[in-house]
Amino acid sequence: MRALIPGVADGRLPAQTRTTAARLVAGTAEALWSGKRTVQAGEAADRGHGAVVFSQHAAQPAGETYPPGAAVELSTQLQAWMVLEAAATLPGNAGNAGN
Repeated sequence: MRALIPGVADGRLPAQTRTTAARLVAGTAEALWSGKRTVQAGEAADRGHGAVVFSQHAAQPAGETYPPGAAVELSTQLQAWMVLEAAATLPGNAGNAGN
């Protein structure tokens, strides 16, 4: 997903391609953010400060792919944060990260 970010700003690409890349990044970030779940008290990952878990698949909520008590893979969580970071760098998204 982060590989799409250079395409968003690359003036050598057609405007439609840049727009499509930006929509893919923003849409995936929105799906991940809206599908997150908060770690519940008593779960192994609970550290008492509202940690969140992101889904393995952007099209499914985290409660389905990582129900409470399930082992959570670091790689999927890192990937989700990288998508959110990439979306925050899109033109016109200044100050909207994490909303």
